[in-house]
Amino acid sequence: MLGFTRNLAIEVGQYNITVNIVSPGLTLTAEVQARLSPEEQERRAQQIPLRRIGTVEDTANVALFLASELGSFVTGLYIPVCGGQVME
Repeated sequence: MLGFTRNLAIEVGQYNITVNIVSPGLTLTAEVQARLSPEEQERRAQQIPLRRIGTVEDTANVALFLASELGSFVTGLYIPVCGGQVME
């Protein structure tokens, strides 16, 4: 996917189109809340450098940034939205 994203970013960049990957980590959705006990949620949160499970809004905020003028010079990137978990 990253190769495809980068190639597409090169291909359509001349038209001022950006292409990126937004990759959420563990996200506190209704399904996750139903499957994980509060204790398991807390245990998982402690494994994340920011010490919390991500929210849908966390991921949406990155997508909104990329879709806005603020992200107009960002292209060809893989952006993990995981509270730093990929550093481990």
